[in-house]
Amino acid sequence: ILHSLMTYNNNDFMASLVTDVRVDSFIVAMEAADTRKDSSGEDVGWIAFSSATGSTSSTSFTIGTANDGTNDGVDDSPHVIDLTSANFNDNPDIVVSLNGVWGVDGSWARGAGVWSKDMQHAYAEEDQIKSSEREHIDEQFAWAAFTANTDLIATASALE
Repeated sequence: ILHSLMTYNNNDFMASLVTDVRVDSFIVAMEAADTRKDSSGEDVGWIAFSSATGSTSSTSFTIGTANDGTNDGVDDSPHVIDLTSANFNDNPDIVVSLNGVWGVDGSWARGAGVWSKDMQHAYAEEDQIKSSEREHIDEQFAWAAFTANTDLIATASALE
């Protein structure tokens, strides 16, 4: 599940949060970190994919979820997303989200500097409202990477 806020209806920090991902359901919530702000009035957009790697005549893709067993905070080492299975020729377009909250501190996905045809690094970033430390335990990341400038076009079959 890739997710993001679609609105900015208040002036406070907010991020989307998805937990309890299953084949047929998931829970969407708002992450306000330690701001103690109300998240009412915000809309969340999401798209669900099945994990897969493949290609068509004009595009390659890889979609997946994983945790890597290491702490993922900004004060830690980043989560490394391996993109080599898609055999990209150049840096792909990639979207990364967190699926779940394993620790007591909320977090959201943030790029961590490395972005190449073979890998993407990401952090589980925390706020610094009550504490300046940015350590964070291992989290479940979700991603979808496509050949750069890919257009996703869906066709619907005619109703019978």
